[in-house]
Amino acid sequence: VHPYHRREGVGRRLVARAAAIAFAEGAEAAVLLFAPENRAMARLADALGARSAALGGALLVEATLDRRGGAALAA
Repeated sequence: VHPYHRREGVGRRLVARAAAIAFAEGAEAAVLLFAPENRAMARLADALGARSAALGGALLVEATLDRRGGAALAA
């Protein structure tokens, strides 16, 4: 997300929407990979309910997104 638009929820909506589309197409999980020093992405993954899989990675399951990221899907 461009620095001018950070902290507006754009990244959260993009990731949640992409995951929702993947889950609608039959995916059971999404793997989020990001640079270990990218704390903003780590916080976003955590906010969506993803579990840390490794340094710089997280696993998001459909049930978690429905429960914790549902509001982001409507946006």
